[in-house]
Amino acid sequence: METKQVSKLLGDGGKRIDLVYRYVPEPANTAAGADPQGRLTDILRYYKNLCPHRLVITGAPGAGKTVLALQLILANLDPREARLVPVRFSLTGWDTVVPLEDWLAEQITVRFGIAARHAKALLGQRRVLPVLDGLDEMDAPDTPVEHRRASRALAHLNKYQDAKGSAPVILTCRTDQYRELAESGVRMRDAARVEIRPLSHVQVIEYLTDRITSPSRWRPVLEAIADPDSVLAKALNSPWRLNLVTTVYEPNPLVAEPRHLAEPADLLTLAAPDDIRDHLMSHYVSAALLRHPDGDQYSPQRTHRWLAEIAARLAVVESTGSRGTDIALHELWPLAGVHRVRLADGLLTSLLCLAALWSVHGMLSVFPRPGVLPPPVELLWLPTLWRAGKASVPAPRTLQLHRLRFRPQRRQMRRALVIGSLGGSLAGLLGAVEISFAFACPWAVAGTYGLAGGLVVGSALGLAAAITAPVADAAPTNGYVQPTDPRHLVRDDLVTGLMVAAFFGAAVGLTLGPVLGLPVGCTYGLAVGLMFGLYWWGGAGRRYLVALWCFRGRLPWRLGAFLHWAAEAGLLRISGAGYQFRHRELQDWLVDHPDPQEHQQALAGAAIQ
Repeated sequence: METKQVSKLLGDGGKRIDLVYRYVPEPANTAAGADPQGRLTDILRYYKNLCPHRLVITGAPGAGKTVLALQLILANLDPREARLVPVRFSLTGWDTVVPLEDWLAEQITVRFGIAARHAKALLGQRRVLPVLDGLDEMDAPDTPVEHRRASRALAHLNKYQDAKGSAPVILTCRTDQYRELAESGVRMRDAARVEIRPLSHVQVIEYLTDRITSPSRWRPVLEAIADPDSVLAKALNSPWRLNLVTTVYEPNPLVAEPRHLAEPADLLTLAAPDDIRDHLMSHYVSAALLRHPDGDQYSPQRTHRWLAEIAARLAVVESTGSRGTDIALHELWPLAGVHRVRLADGLLTSLLCLAALWSVHGMLSVFPRPGVLPPPVELLWLPTLWRAGKASVPAPRTLQLHRLRFRPQRRQMRRALVIGSLGGSLAGLLGAVEISFAFACPWAVAGTYGLAGGLVVGSALGLAAAITAPVADAAPTNGYVQPTDPRHLVRDDLVTGLMVAAFFGAAVGLTLGPVLGLPVGCTYGLAVGLMFGLYWWGGAGRRYLVALWCFRGRLPWRLGAFLHWAAEAGLLRISGAGYQFRHRELQDWLVDHPDPQEHQQALAGAAIQ
């Protein structure tokens, strides 16, 4: 996964910019062994020379901080040194009221499907190397230093210890934000700070020369960049800007009909770096779609409008003071309005319960005892309504089918099946007592059907628990688990909830069928099963669907598919269990330019070849 992200960040070509970084001395409490300067290609050696192994990577926006951190992760993933496994975390989702290790354990559980107690054990044994990305994105720019989550995060990191002292950590942050924190006396202790240097005009020319396919089109631009004091040399001195300019002006040879939107010489008409940035941004979405093999799946106008809608909601919804960058499907519902979604969820619950009550009462009217209604529908109504309206939603249940390859997980599954079958059988016998008394049904008949139905329901619940429960006795290094596709979190939660509802409905229908009739029994079982499966068993997938309904007309119905497609197009990137915009500059630009028609005139005037 991280290898693919590095490829996306660096672009399509084979050229890899060997970023240069310099050591920034701190007054005291710094790591020993830091060289005055280093390069991207020797980042692992640089890191291993530090004592303790604590590194802060700083740089200007787009300088390549995440690229350098990812390169260190990939270089550190040596199977012969599996004691310490690097895992990247996005800091924007951390509520610093929660202790660092508890938050890291929660993230590992959601992303890798590892049981919480085992995730905490891995962290307690210091077998996970936290690579914490985006300290500067935890707070809004105008937040006072003393009120910033970043300040509290650094306080937590300074308490993160192992047997030798300060435990290994890698942290990324923009230079200006980290300098503000350091000047106020808040920084990561016992760490070496390095700052990525801007690209030289020589590096820019070498990169472009390697990436371009038609040197004659780029000759005026390359000649201008040869002057290190030129506007172009200053505007294109970061990996992000270089990737941006090649995306806009270079066609993708892998698509069926390679095209580009404009000529690179257009850049020579712009007088300032900000003008160059705005010019590239105005073409970026359309250019990314032209380079994508499936770029015609969504139009540039709709893509721009939907991404701008997400960016705008991220900008205003955050209650923590940060602007927000993470787009996780199971955590997206507050963007549609917290109260609106909770009200819609409660309304959906009421409609479901009323439909169940009406259908069961109506069907029972054709039987000899129409006044008797199986009580769980009425008993579950108010508790389910309360659960549907809660502000907190349980973590999504992920399917871990690959665990069947390993003996410990097969034992865990057998144990869950046995417990579920026994529990279901006992519940079925208790239900048989109620059926026998309520309908004057012979005990032998009621007991037989109750036992059979309970066995089916219990086995189904046991199976669902076995294939969704976090993995026990597993670490990210031993092959038991793999990171989850961000789209699969809500999908798996919905699948398991509906599976539980279907088995429950079928079992109860077969059990109550001889007494109430098969239609009544199945209707009753499905109603209770849906309430249990979608509200008590799961919840993240249901809340996501409710949020999509509240988003109607403003975001696509197949939002997960769109976000993944946008990541493949290079507009977004995958980060943990969610997505982020390709760069913060793109997210901020979309907030300021939500109208896709704003630059339509400029795009229409560009030559499409």
